[in-house]
Amino acid sequence: MRQCSKIIVYKWFQIENNEISIIVNPWYPNGNSNILVEQPTYSGILRILNAENINTIGIERDTGGINLETLEAIFRSGNIKFFYLMPRFQNPTGLSYTKEQKMDIIKLAARYNIYIVEDDYLADLETDTKNDSLFTMSQMSNVIYIRSFSKSFLPGVRIASVILPQLLINDFLRYKKLCDIGNSTLNQAALQLFINSGMLERHYKVIRKEYESRMAEMKKFTGVVSTLGFDLYTPDTGFFSYLVLPKGISSNKLTGLLKSNNTYLAGTEDMFLPCFFKDNSLRISICSLDKNTIEQSIVLTFQRIEKVMNSAIKNNMQHEEIYIQ
Repeated sequence: MRQCSKIIVYKWFQIENNEISIIVNPWYPNGNSNILVEQPTYSGILRILNAENINTIGIERDTGGINLETLEAIFRSGNIKFFYLMPRFQNPTGLSYTKEQKMDIIKLAARYNIYIVEDDYLADLETDTKNDSLFTMSQMSNVIYIRSFSKSFLPGVRIASVILPQLLINDFLRYKKLCDIGNSTLNQAALQLFINSGMLERHYKVIRKEYESRMAEMKKFTGVVSTLGFDLYTPDTGFFSYLVLPKGISSNKLTGLLKSNNTYLAGTEDMFLPCFFKDNSLRISICSLDKNTIEQSIVLTFQRIEKVMNSAIKNNMQHEEIYIQ
């Protein structure tokens, strides 16, 4: 018999990582102990799992999604408690699963009695009304749904919510009380006012158009970037584009050289388990750029990247400077 899930509407959290760290700890009915994560994935979950000394298994995610045969093999023999994933606008890649891929993941998790922790942190930017969450698509009781309000409502508020299967609610609330005594009622009241008045939905309509417009601007540079030997993956909306460097180029070394040229790009090393790390990718965030400044910023960035690479090659410093050894 299916057990219903329950929305913890009276327990919104001030620190967004809190709900993830709490979900890591409770006892799960499947009795398993390992946690599976996409590679790369959100750095916060890796920091939490490392701090809790929890054995973590990775599965590679690329532009085509994940390998379902590999996923099934891990589910079958990996002693997996839950699979943490971001089905849409993943951090850091910005990629999303197709409807078919999401359904395949749901079916495999149900077959092997694996919980899914769905981090839907940018759900409110979704422009496709038919693109449902795993939780909505699922007919089982082991999908845990997390969503954030801070990314789309107000960053300083740091509020998130979670939908839990009935079996996990008591454990979750017990750990919640251990993590913090209470949350700011002022922030919660402000959010409630926005929801009840309809202002939040009107706000969402504005920011959906805004970020869709920003990403459309970013997509214009896909061809320009490819002439440098780079691959730029840009979703239809969201916060992030994912830049894959030419074979052999070290993103860590490149970002170091760019920093000396007053250009700051974030590497992705902290988003990988050590055994999965590929030193060839960068995350580009357009959060602080509007449509009018994206072109200037991106053009300047890639001009400096090209300059740094050419300089290193010209001076025969590639092995010391930008290439993976």
